[in-house]
Amino acid sequence: MPYATQSEFVEAFEMRETVALTNLEDPTAIAINTVRLNRALIDGASEIDSYLWRYQLPLSTAIDWFKPCNLDIAIYRLYQHQVPDDVRNRYLDWIKKLEMVTTGKLRLPATAIAEPTANTSFGKSLVSKGDRIYTNTSLQGFTNGIDF
Repeated sequence: MPYATQSEFVEAFEMRETVALTNLEDPTAIAINTVRLNRALIDGASEIDSYLWRYQLPLSTAIDWFKPCNLDIAIYRLYQHQVPDDVRNRYLDWIKKLEMVTTGKLRLPATAIAEPTANTSFGKSLVSKGDRIYTNTSLQGFTNGIDF
């Protein structure tokens, strides 16, 4: 789900630019291609979310800088091949900030942190030197030619 709306995009980048960017194949268009704009906003939000692997999504806490980040990623995507330097630079600045979230150098509010989930498929098998000891019965008898 996007962190910014279509109306917020138009407010940030004005109607004329929004119409032009959402209708690159038709320079005579006079209306916003809402499908293309919505796709850019959704793709931008997905790009943001891809950096938030340590958090429970959707976030329970609104992050104030996600809206301008979503807007700048969306406009970057709409420009496609001829991205102006200022648009590219804003995009790259947001990516750096999102990478800081990924590496833990920048933390989101504690209320947004995901609780660790139990993974029942790993960590249950025990092996000792000598006799094989398994706590996961699905692995009993499996040696694959390896002697422990």
